[in-house]
Amino acid sequence: MRQHSKSLISFRVISLRMILALFLFTGIFSFSSSNCSAEMEEAHSNLTPWSGYWWPHYEGAILGPLSKYDKTTGKNSATWEKNNHPSGSQVPKWFGYCHAWAASAVMEQEPRKSRQVQGPASSLILKVSDQKGWLAVGHAKDVANSYGDRFGDNRGSEDRHDLAPDQLWRLLKLYVKQQGIPLILDVEAGDQVWNYPIYAYRIQYQPQAGANGIYQAKLGLWMADDAVAPDFVGVKVRYQTYQFTFRMQNGSVLMGSGKWVGNSLKDHPDFAWYPYVARPENPEIDYKLVKKMLTGSGATTSPNENRPNIIADNNRPDSGNNTNNDNSSTTESRPNNPIIPEGVDLLSPLELAALVMNRTAAFNFDVSIDRFEGGIYSVGETFKISAKSEEPGYLYLLHIDPQGNLDLIFPQAGQDNKIPAGKLMQIPAQKSKQQFLVHGPKGQHRVTAVVTTRPLLLSGLISGTQQQQMTQHKVDKQKTESRPVSQKQKSKSQNQPQNKKVAGGAGQENLKEYQSYQTGQFRWHPSQQKIISELLQQYLQDQKNPLTASGEIDINQILGKFAQDEVLFLVQ
Repeated sequence: MRQHSKSLISFRVISLRMILALFLFTGIFSFSSSNCSAEMEEAHSNLTPWSGYWWPHYEGAILGPLSKYDKTTGKNSATWEKNNHPSGSQVPKWFGYCHAWAASAVMEQEPRKSRQVQGPASSLILKVSDQKGWLAVGHAKDVANSYGDRFGDNRGSEDRHDLAPDQLWRLLKLYVKQQGIPLILDVEAGDQVWNYPIYAYRIQYQPQAGANGIYQAKLGLWMADDAVAPDFVGVKVRYQTYQFTFRMQNGSVLMGSGKWVGNSLKDHPDFAWYPYVARPENPEIDYKLVKKMLTGSGATTSPNENRPNIIADNNRPDSGNNTNNDNSSTTESRPNNPIIPEGVDLLSPLELAALVMNRTAAFNFDVSIDRFEGGIYSVGETFKISAKSEEPGYLYLLHIDPQGNLDLIFPQAGQDNKIPAGKLMQIPAQKSKQQFLVHGPKGQHRVTAVVTTRPLLLSGLISGTQQQQMTQHKVDKQKTESRPVSQKQKSKSQNQPQNKKVAGGAGQENLKEYQSYQTGQFRWHPSQQKIISELLQQYLQDQKNPLTASGEIDINQILGKFAQDEVLFLVQ
């Protein structure tokens, strides 16, 4: 869902052979292989990039900040944007300014509150979203060093694996560990481009059993996420994991030996880059003027190392941050654990899929649906979930449709998901206006309920205003697809709870009261989404966890003590 290519950023392509030769010459990538036990390398950059919106072209949302820029400067940037990046349904949904946000997030101070600016033409108040929009368009065609080649642009290499895992390891070591600066990655191996600034990594590796000289490794990447509302302040964490193998020779990684394995064969980073000179694409944007109005400076700058670094998901109710408030308070120093927030388990999309497909429970936990197992619902009706746990913890309800699509239905932003021990809980609560909405496709749906001892952060979960907007579109579509319950269906449900019909029925007046509480949607790139859907479909067919069977992910080792249960229902 984003557009970034050599047409938008001026890249200085650096030969991977040159970089690798430098590593070998300096010896900074060598390590001892005498210890056959598992080893680990991790690093965190000296600064943490901030989260911002990626301004998709089809929405035309960047026109709001640009109109304010034009009003203060007398320029015509909005007109240029309309002519060169038109909006509308005909525009591919992934075209946008993700590359420009990523560059600004590593090179600029984060705007954290509204401010009044004085321009050549007038003065006005800019919201956080306006300021971040200005910075994004100011970095739309940055000069950058690039490593690897974009797949699908019909230029240079069309090898999906031209950025091998051992090469990426060296780049992470050079940028994040040695220089202390983030590295931007396109994490989608296919035609689309999904840019994120990487600020931390962890590589765990050990000799592969029965394979002389071959090591198996797990790579974890921590990055700032752009699945946030335009006015979001702080850092919303995105986390992804990859699997690869490599060879060792004389205590060093053998160049060219790295290979993506498992699901990472189809889902791995495509190319890496780092910007060093800010350049707008829009000729009406004066970057120096933008800097002068926003910061009083006219030069390209790097963020202050002492600026606030927030590693937690700010939309969680237990995070202690009000993300929609420009004056929200933050900590002025990095947490003790620079990678994962203390007391929180951060799950990558594949780890979340492994959790959903898990079949074990560490303690008694039961969940049921109001029309009982196998109950029949129509699109537009609502349902309730009852849950009782032997031990206290944090409750999560995840919905899987017949096509293997996954979403989070509880908790939503602002909801308390703590569950006590031994008490029957109804979700939503009896008097709550927040309801679970039944939607298509037709067929067997299931809700997987999980109770964990520590709260979870789920990578790629859309948050805030953006989620509400997307949900509204989804509900509007459902209204056109819904239909009255047939007489046969009515007879089947005479002795069942009479659930509220909220779409296309008598409960229409209540729709707006809870339209933002339908689903917690995930924004995963295409390769990742396809892999997870295929895994879930396989799980729905044979009830086996393919990730556990392959040894790729052991969710019990990651989470420790937890319990889960699931319920099935039919949509017709």
